[in-house]
Amino acid sequence: MGFTAVDPFSPNIVYSTWPQGDFGRNEDSGSGGYHDGWFDYTKGINKGDRWLFYAPFVVDPNNEGVLFMASQRVYKTTDRGDSWKPVSSALSDRGSIRSLAISPGDADVLYAGTTDGRVWFSTNGGTKWTRSTAKVLPPRIINHIVVDPSDPNVAVAVVGGFNTQTPYAKGHVFRTVDGGKTWKDISYNLPDAPIGAAVIDVRDKYAGIYIGGSLGVWVLSGNPGDDGAQQWLPYGAGMPYALISDIQLNTQTGIMAVATYGRSIWKMEMP
Repeated sequence: MGFTAVDPFSPNIVYSTWPQGDFGRNEDSGSGGYHDGWFDYTKGINKGDRWLFYAPFVVDPNNEGVLFMASQRVYKTTDRGDSWKPVSSALSDRGSIRSLAISPGDADVLYAGTTDGRVWFSTNGGTKWTRSTAKVLPPRIINHIVVDPSDPNVAVAVVGGFNTQTPYAKGHVFRTVDGGKTWKDISYNLPDAPIGAAVIDVRDKYAGIYIGGSLGVWVLSGNPGDDGAQQWLPYGAGMPYALISDIQLNTQTGIMAVATYGRSIWKMEMP
């Protein structure tokens, strides 16, 4: 079982991806095993696409039943996976889509990042996709894209690999303030190490961009859309040296949860 998400409209429904383009749905709060509570929903999906081992997907928090999943192209369902249809052409010539993001406040705005460093955006719910021509983005894997919950035009993309792989195009964290048309390198003082995930907090006390990589969690404090703070600081203590694959933040409880490769899931109550 790969990426997993709970339906925001019906919490008893849980989604997950399985290897090579399989999409699973469980309607019993995640109980049971494969074909024992979990069942495949792949009608309309081309299993011959270039799928990552676990395909990325995102649940639309604005429209019930709408999800997007990606191979080298983006698929959309409006019935919780009962049927799928492609809503894009191939967004990578030889690679696959690694990250998908949807604006929490505007269902029309989506972003996609590929394994070969391309970033695409849509402003009409995935019907049309436009590639960013920003030359600042390195041709390395776009591990994660996160959208500012208060502004769909502000998003952050984090990149895997090392600058030594692409000395002509360096950087690990990039920000757009115009909906994906242009991007700025905001890596600043970060060490040259892979970044796997990011989350944006817009609460006054905690406002900033939080990222996770192979060297723990770091924060760039301030309004995510401004150039205020230009120094990343380590955030929290006790994390193992393992690549962080996901960060989730519950702004109501103040709990940040972090998933790692091989070293379990960690959480902290933000002070």
